[in-house]
Amino acid sequence: MRRLLFPIWFADQCCYGRRRRCVAATAINDEACHVIKTTYANNKSWPEINAALPQPCRLTDAAPLTEETFAWQGHAIHLDRFVLPNAPFKVLLTHGVAGNARLLSGLIGAPLYDRGVESVAMDFLGLGETHTRKGHAPSYKDWVEQTKALIVHEAERDNRPLIVFGFSTGGMVAYEAIAQIGGVSGLAGNCFIDTRNIDTVKQIVRTPFIASMGPFQEVVTALAPGLKAPIRAVVKAQALCNKTKLQNACLRDRTGLGAWVTNRFLLTLSKLNLSVEPEDFDKCPILLTAGNADRWTPEHLSRLFLDRAPGTFQRVERLSGTGHLPDTESAVEQLAESLIAFAKTCIAR
Repeated sequence: MRRLLFPIWFADQCCYGRRRRCVAATAINDEACHVIKTTYANNKSWPEINAALPQPCRLTDAAPLTEETFAWQGHAIHLDRFVLPNAPFKVLLTHGVAGNARLLSGLIGAPLYDRGVESVAMDFLGLGETHTRKGHAPSYKDWVEQTKALIVHEAERDNRPLIVFGFSTGGMVAYEAIAQIGGVSGLAGNCFIDTRNIDTVKQIVRTPFIASMGPFQEVVTALAPGLKAPIRAVVKAQALCNKTKLQNACLRDRTGLGAWVTNRFLLTLSKLNLSVEPEDFDKCPILLTAGNADRWTPEHLSRLFLDRAPGTFQRVERLSGTGHLPDTESAVEQLAESLIAFAKTCIAR
């Protein structure tokens, strides 16, 4: 029974929390935040992951990838950017609980850059190289608010159309952000999971028992919202991708799939509160890019949500021979081409 009750540890005491540098809320504001340089230069997991990616996605020291720090509410938010000022549009990349900005920069940003498209990937609070201000327990709502801030930030930077691609949990995060403020020409994602559906949740968590832990989690979160749990103990972490080398490298990544997240985040994720139901979503077209060998969030789980949005849900791009994470050369190339085709259709509307 104790193994089913996923491990919890104090945020300030876990080794992951010690290794990452937190920013004191009293010592930082949105201007001062720029002096804190978030970077993957010292990320010990990235070289192993990079070496396991499909060949077109492997980043070298010569890769035209820039790192930026985006100041937001006392946090130092990390951005990866493939800069192409003359690209006709930009793709914003939002990750889920199984990844981070650098993983998406390799898998999606690099192939898009090779095809003349600029991309911006953001690390959410609690993952990647983003620095969370001290004392703050990240929530799912924070991720939504971050995404809204990024959309506004990129719209103010220049007037090029924006397409958002949400990977894993990032799909629904992006959906909610766009439902609230619009501002983009299209939304794509590899899954859109409605966690209000208990039967759906049972299929994506590590054991069905976890799906019934809501009342227990509410008590724990009320007492100590900053307590943390390892992602891999909650979700089907072993189903991220179908390539063993890449899967194992991601599991060891303490800034991605191997990280710990707050119980506040897990509780707010399980208690999804949508501003707009899919029947009423009218902000932009939606594309689903589903791996046809996805063992974690197979296509039908996303269709339960998207089929309720006939006015905006455009189609499914089925990525052949790949799982939840596009882990083959053909899959990443198909994904890049489908995103570009989708973007052109959205912009031409």
